Amino acid sequence: ASHWRIPVLFCSLEMGAGRIVERLWELHGGVNATRIRSGFLGSTEIKTAEFTSNESKHWPLWIDDKATQNASHIRGVVQKFMAKRDRALIVIDYLQLITANDVRRNMTRDSEVSGISRELKAIAREYNCPVMCLCQLNRESETEKDGFRQLRFLRESGAIDQDTDVVMILANKEGQKDT
Repeated sequence: ASHWRIPVLFCSLEMGAGRIVERLWELHGGVNATRIRSGFLGSTEIKTAEFTSNESKHWPLWIDDKATQNASHIRGVVQKFMAKRDRALIVIDYLQLITANDVRRNMTRDSEVSGISRELKAIAREYNCPVMCLCQLNRESETEKDGFRQLRFLRESGAIDQDTDVVMILANKEGQKDT
Protein backbone atom coordinates (compact mmCIF):
# COMPACT_ATOMS: atom_id res chain seq x y z
CA ALA A 1 0.00 0.00 0.00
CA SER A 2 1.14 3.49 -0.74
CA HIS A 3 2.18 5.91 1.98
CA TRP A 4 0.56 8.80 0.12
CA ARG A 5 -2.54 10.01 1.91
CA ILE A 6 -3.54 13.30 0.31
CA PRO A 7 -4.80 13.27 -3.28
CA VAL A 8 -2.63 15.20 -5.72
CA LEU A 9 -3.75 16.86 -8.94
CA PHE A 10 -0.72 17.50 -11.13
CA CYS A 11 -1.36 19.94 -13.98
CA SER A 12 1.59 19.65 -16.33
CA LEU A 13 2.03 22.01 -19.22
CA GLU A 14 5.54 20.78 -19.90
CA MET A 15 5.54 16.97 -19.78
CA GLY A 16 3.10 14.26 -20.77
CA ALA A 17 1.56 11.94 -18.17
CA GLY A 18 3.68 8.98 -19.27
CA ARG A 19 6.94 10.84 -18.74
CA ILE A 20 5.76 12.14 -15.35
CA VAL A 21 4.96 8.60 -14.22
CA GLU A 22 8.38 7.42 -15.45
CA ARG A 23 10.07 10.17 -13.46
CA LEU A 24 8.08 9.22 -10.36
CA TRP A 25 9.09 5.58 -10.82
CA GLU A 26 12.72 6.69 -11.02
CA LEU A 27 12.44 8.80 -7.86
CA HIS A 28 10.22 6.50 -5.84
CA GLY A 29 11.41 3.06 -6.88
CA GLY A 30 14.86 3.64 -8.26
CA VAL A 31 13.69 2.38 -11.65
CA ASN A 32 15.77 3.51 -14.63
CA ALA A 33 13.15 4.55 -17.20
CA THR A 34 15.73 4.77 -19.99
CA ARG A 35 16.67 1.13 -19.44
CA ILE A 36 13.00 0.13 -19.38
CA ARG A 37 12.41 1.87 -22.73
CA SER A 38 15.49 0.21 -24.18
CA GLY A 39 14.32 -3.24 -23.07
CA PHE A 40 17.68 -4.15 -21.55
CA LEU A 41 16.84 -4.97 -17.94
CA GLY A 42 18.22 -7.51 -15.55
CA SER A 43 15.92 -9.75 -13.50
CA THR A 44 16.28 -7.55 -10.39
CA GLU A 45 15.44 -4.43 -12.41
CA ILE A 46 12.37 -6.14 -13.87
CA LYS A 47 11.13 -7.06 -10.39
CA THR A 48 11.73 -3.50 -9.14
CA ALA A 49 9.91 -2.06 -12.16
CA GLU A 50 6.96 -4.43 -11.71
CA PHE A 51 6.72 -3.66 -7.99
CA THR A 52 6.88 0.11 -8.57
CA SER A 53 4.36 -0.12 -11.41
CA ASN A 54 1.90 -2.06 -9.24
CA GLU A 55 2.41 0.27 -6.29
CA SER A 56 1.92 3.39 -8.44
CA LYS A 57 -1.57 2.21 -9.41
CA HIS A 58 -2.60 2.97 -5.82
CA TRP A 59 -1.11 6.46 -5.66
CA PRO A 60 -3.81 9.11 -5.28
CA LEU A 61 -2.35 11.02 -8.22
CA TRP A 62 -4.27 12.51 -11.12
CA ILE A 63 -2.42 14.10 -14.00
CA ASP A 64 -3.82 16.68 -16.40
CA ASP A 65 -1.25 17.03 -19.16
CA LYS A 66 -3.04 19.24 -21.67
CA ALA A 67 -0.15 21.26 -23.07
CA THR A 68 -2.11 24.44 -23.75
CA GLN A 69 -3.82 25.42 -20.55
CA ASN A 70 -5.18 28.71 -19.36
CA ALA A 71 -6.34 29.64 -15.87
CA SER A 72 -9.98 28.83 -16.78
CA HIS A 73 -9.02 25.32 -17.88
CA ILE A 74 -7.11 24.77 -14.64
CA ARG A 75 -10.07 26.08 -12.60
CA GLY A 76 -12.39 23.62 -14.41
CA VAL A 77 -10.06 20.68 -13.78
CA VAL A 78 -9.70 21.64 -10.11
CA GLN A 79 -13.49 22.02 -9.79
CA LYS A 80 -14.09 18.49 -11.14
CA PHE A 81 -11.27 17.07 -9.05
CA MET A 82 -12.41 18.72 -5.81
CA ALA A 83 -16.07 17.78 -6.32
CA LYS A 84 -15.24 14.33 -4.92
CA ARG A 85 -12.67 15.39 -2.31
CA ASP A 86 -12.50 17.59 0.74
CA ARG A 87 -8.72 18.06 0.61
CA ALA A 88 -5.96 17.82 -1.94
CA LEU A 89 -2.73 19.29 -3.18
CA ILE A 90 -2.77 21.02 -6.56
CA VAL A 91 0.59 21.16 -8.36
CA ILE A 92 1.07 23.20 -11.52
CA ASP A 93 4.14 22.80 -13.71
CA TYR A 94 4.70 25.62 -14.55
CA LEU A 95 3.34 29.16 -14.22
CA GLN A 96 4.98 30.79 -17.24
CA LEU A 97 3.43 28.22 -19.62
CA ILE A 98 -0.12 29.09 -18.57
CA THR A 99 -1.87 31.44 -20.95
CA ALA A 100 -4.06 34.25 -19.67
CA ASN A 101 -7.84 34.00 -20.00
CA ASP A 102 -8.18 37.55 -21.23
CA VAL A 103 -5.31 38.88 -23.31
CA ARG A 104 -5.75 42.49 -24.32
CA ARG A 105 -3.81 44.10 -27.10
CA ASN A 106 -1.55 46.31 -24.98
CA MET A 107 -1.19 43.85 -22.10
CA THR A 108 2.37 43.01 -21.05
CA ARG A 109 3.36 39.45 -20.19
CA ASP A 110 4.01 40.63 -16.61
CA SER A 111 0.35 41.73 -16.44
CA GLU A 112 -0.79 38.39 -17.86
CA VAL A 113 1.27 36.41 -15.34
CA SER A 114 -0.04 38.65 -12.54
CA GLY A 115 -3.61 37.83 -13.59
CA ILE A 116 -2.81 34.12 -13.71
CA SER A 117 -1.20 34.33 -10.28
CA ARG A 118 -4.30 36.03 -8.85
CA GLU A 119 -6.54 33.36 -10.38
CA LEU A 120 -4.46 30.55 -8.85
CA LYS A 121 -4.64 32.28 -5.46
CA ALA A 122 -8.44 32.49 -5.86
CA ILE A 123 -8.58 28.76 -6.65
CA ALA A 124 -6.57 27.95 -3.51
CA ARG A 125 -8.90 30.06 -1.37
CA GLU A 126 -12.10 28.80 -2.97
CA TYR A 127 -11.21 25.13 -2.54
CA ASN A 128 -9.25 25.61 0.67
CA CYS A 129 -6.31 23.63 -0.63
CA PRO A 130 -2.66 24.39 -1.28
CA VAL A 131 -1.68 25.22 -4.84
CA MET A 132 1.99 24.67 -5.51
CA CYS A 133 2.95 26.40 -8.70
CA LEU A 134 6.39 25.91 -10.15
CA CYS A 135 8.03 28.93 -11.78
CA GLN A 136 11.11 29.72 -13.77
CA LEU A 137 13.79 32.13 -12.68
CA ASN A 138 14.97 34.82 -15.08
CA ARG A 139 18.48 34.90 -16.54
CA GLU A 140 19.53 37.66 -14.12
CA SER A 141 19.54 35.04 -11.34
CA GLU A 142 22.51 33.32 -12.98
CA THR A 143 24.70 36.39 -12.40
CA GLU A 144 24.38 36.34 -8.60
CA LYS A 145 27.86 35.85 -7.18
CA ASP A 146 26.71 34.38 -3.85
CA GLY A 147 24.16 32.05 -5.47
CA PHE A 148 21.37 33.51 -3.33
CA ARG A 149 18.11 33.78 -5.25
CA GLN A 150 15.54 36.49 -4.57
CA LEU A 151 11.88 37.09 -5.42
CA ARG A 152 12.89 39.57 -8.10
CA PHE A 153 14.41 36.65 -10.02
CA LEU A 154 11.03 35.03 -10.67
CA ARG A 155 10.57 35.27 -14.41
CA GLU A 156 7.76 37.61 -15.50
CA SER A 157 7.08 38.01 -11.80
CA GLY A 158 4.59 40.86 -11.76
CA ALA A 159 2.54 40.19 -8.62
CA ILE A 160 3.64 36.63 -7.83
CA ASP A 161 5.22 37.70 -4.55
CA GLN A 162 1.99 39.47 -3.53
CA ASP A 163 -0.26 36.49 -4.30
CA THR A 164 1.80 33.78 -2.66
CA ASP A 165 1.86 32.72 0.96
CA VAL A 166 5.21 30.93 0.66
CA VAL A 167 7.95 31.14 -1.96
CA MET A 168 10.65 28.50 -1.98
CA ILE A 169 13.58 28.94 -4.31
CA LEU A 170 15.55 25.76 -4.82
CA ALA A 171 19.20 25.88 -5.77
CA ASN A 172 22.00 23.40 -6.14
CA LYS A 173 25.04 23.34 -3.89
CA GLU A 174 27.48 26.19 -4.30
CA GLY A 175 29.46 25.97 -7.49
CA GLN A 176 26.92 23.85 -9.30
CA LYS A 177 24.75 25.25 -12.05
CA ASP A 178 20.97 25.26 -11.41
CA THR A 179 18.95 22.84 -13.48
